[in-house]
This record gives sequence, C-alpha cells and structure tokens, in this order.
Amino acid sequence: MVRRTGGGTKLVFQNEYAGSLSLYSILRGADYAADGLVDFFSIPGVQIGGVAGLVVTLSLLVIRGFLIPRTTYKELKLASDEAIKRLTDENRDWKNAWLLEQQSRVLRDRQFDTLIEISKTTQELVRANQRGVA
Repeated sequence: MVRRTGGGTKLVFQNEYAGSLSLYSILRGADYAADGLVDFFSIPGVQIGGVAGLVVTLSLLVIRGFLIPRTTYKELKLASDEAIKRLTDENRDWKNAWLLEQQSRVLRDRQFDTLIEISKTTQELVRANQRGVA
C-alpha cells in the first residue's frame, strides 16, 4: 500500500500484529513503542553501542585474519602464484618421467619377448642335440 504524506510518498506494509510499517523504518531498524514508531538509532546509547560494536567487529576480523591490508594481499597473491607455478612445473616433470618410464617398460617387454624366443630356440637345440638329431 502506498501512502502519501506531506514529505512525499511512503511504501507501507500492513501487518495485523504490528499495524502499519514503512519500508524506511524497516531499513533504519525501527522498533515499536506502545503508541507508535520509535527510531531505534536515535537513542544515544544505541549510537555509541553501534559504533563500539562496529569497531569490535572490525578488530576481530583483522585479528582473525579475514581483513588484511592490500600490500599484504598482493604479497600473498604473488607467493601463491609462484607456488602454483612451481607445482605446475613439478607436475609436468613427474608426468614426463612417468611417460619415459612407460616407454622404457614397453622396450623392456619387447626385449624380454625376444630373449624368451632365443631361449626357447636354444633349449630346442640342446634337446635335439641330446637326442642325437642335430
């Protein structure tokens, strides 16, 4: 529901429990008193508490490491990029070593097959010689 007032137009929500509530008062953190609306942030204790709460929150964020200066962030990002590059190079080296090992294994298997064939031929010659055929 839109209500026109002397200062302009306000968007108002109707609530059966709380009466009418303006969008501005919702965004400002309004609270209800017995007669009507009281602006919560106009209370001096709340203003001081709000600033203190903000300072404490920001201090905790800095202490816990969630907020860091831009120069520290740039240094951390540079170190992280260097570590990623180093690990990528190491990964590539290991992959090349693995590929070389696979090629060596294939070559070894071929040589082993050749040696088996030669040993079978030699064994047949020895058996034939023992039987006196050769």
